[in-house]
Amino acid sequence: MDGWCLSVRPFTFGEQMKNNESIGKYLEHTLLAAETTAEDIKRICNEAKENGFAAVVVRGCFVKLAKGCLEGSGVKVCSAVGATTGMNLTSVKVYEARELVKAGTDELDLYINMGFIKSEMWDEVYEDLKRVIDAVREFKQHIPVKVIVENGILYESDKKRVYVLAEKAGADYIKTGTGFVPGVATVADVRLIRETVPGLKIKAASHVYDYRSAKELIEAGADRIGTSSAMKIIAQEKKCEG
Repeated sequence: MDGWCLSVRPFTFGEQMKNNESIGKYLEHTLLAAETTAEDIKRICNEAKENGFAAVVVRGCFVKLAKGCLEGSGVKVCSAVGATTGMNLTSVKVYEARELVKAGTDELDLYINMGFIKSEMWDEVYEDLKRVIDAVREFKQHIPVKVIVENGILYESDKKRVYVLAEKAGADYIKTGTGFVPGVATVADVRLIRETVPGLKIKAASHVYDYRSAKELIEAGADRIGTSSAMKIIAQEKKCEG
């Protein structure tokens, strides 16, 4: 057994996950690199099916391809609205969200407008989220919307305020970050979200590269883990359990 496995403290997933189930059910297999090809998308879809991942996360242009590859598998297709700062015009984000749903995405990651947050334009933060989420609900009611909050560049008081605004706007999840700005997914942030908006689910993301980190985030209350290292995490899980 690798040395780092020994540093993973005893862990129980709780009632939502039985002891014989894999961490794979929590993982969103993410591939957003600019050089991504259609063959890459087919590969991650096959990996997601083989390992029982919760979802694949792809750029909008590959949603239809991923949807076809995953048909009947139970693995969801997720794509992002407003990448990568959320500072697009709200009308553009509304259009993008609708087009992604038309293309077949099952879930949406919604970039919050970080410029509005940093400017303390709280009404604008809320209205931007509300208009996009309402547009999604009008078009297709059951699509989960995960509002991305770049926790790594916000003060705790601002984080709490944003979580509450996202809940008020109708979000289903808070996502802790993207990896495109400073900051990593932390246990402290997951707990803060859980305490502040207990009715929302949590997607922990941003530099989650190993099995131990993923487990700790789930234990803290994360419902999903967004990661570009899903296959590495699965391989480490097998080594640790072996």
